[in-house]
Amino acid sequence: WEILKNSVSHCVTVSDDYIAETVKCLANCEFSEEKIIGGECSTPGIMSLVGMSNDAEIKKKINLNENSNVLLFGCEGDADEELYKRLLKQEWKKNLY
Repeated sequence: WEILKNSVSHCVTVSDDYIAETVKCLANCEFSEEKIIGGECSTPGIMSLVGMSNDAEIKKKINLNENSNVLLFGCEGDADEELYKRLLKQEWKKNLY
């Protein structure tokens, strides 16, 4: 964090409400050409980037555009295989994407 504190301009928090949806999007190649096996701790960065990208006011405020450099951390795969399987099956009424 000592290194990042002088080079990060914005931080964001996200809700757990979209974890299952994001795990499914990763597994279904919705963000890349290859399947990404990402557990619940790998999703917050993607959730926040998608959420901010879908909000014109925030995008303008933080100057988020096609020239932006964004660092996302995805710190695990399916470390808990049973939880990963449950997340893939879980249905959510909210839809971030």
